Amino acid sequence: TRRIVALTGRKAMEHIRSHEQALHQAAVALRTSPEELPSRVEAMAHEIRDLRKKLSQAAPQQEGPSIDDLKDGSTEVLGVRVVATEIPGARPDAMRHLIDQLRRKAAPVAVLLASCEEEKVTLIAGASRDIVEQGFDCVAWIRAVAKRVGGGGGGRPDMAQAGGKKPGALPQALQAASEEAESLLKKTPKQS
Repeated sequence: TRRIVALTGRKAMEHIRSHEQALHQAAVALRTSPEELPSRVEAMAHEIRDLRKKLSQAAPQQEGPSIDDLKDGSTEVLGVRVVATEIPGARPDAMRHLIDQLRRKAAPVAVLLASCEEEKVTLIAGASRDIVEQGFDCVAWIRAVAKRVGGGGGGRPDMAQAGGKKPGALPQALQAASEEAESLLKKTPKQS
């Protein structure tokens, strides 16, 4: 036994009109005619597959240092791992991502990453929750370092960002970052 569903009369006309309206709306959205809609949708589906493939191939390639490289290049100050380094060409969101990973994997840690683009220096500092709760302040840390590169910044005690106009002074500023971190850590109640 088979069941057949059919529309007749007015219901059939309403059904056809609703499908035509949907077809017209899709054609307008894709900037094509209703007759060319199937080929346009097929071309877009192919383009989406290609873009996804390119994105999946590009994602594994990580530029710059790994988390282990950053941990290995850190110094220990009063029991806290301090990372202060330049990551050439890194974007701020990539630096924040590295800082978040370090805070999860290397606590207690204070991280200050820098990047130069043309004549602009970008600094981002972050600290793990345990030392922030003890009184460590990334805003104070980044402002002290940013002064050395002709800039300033702000943020929250656990994450701060600054900019500067003297890229030539960045190496000295990064060297001083550990000293600034030590000075701030000595002021925290549990470190004194």
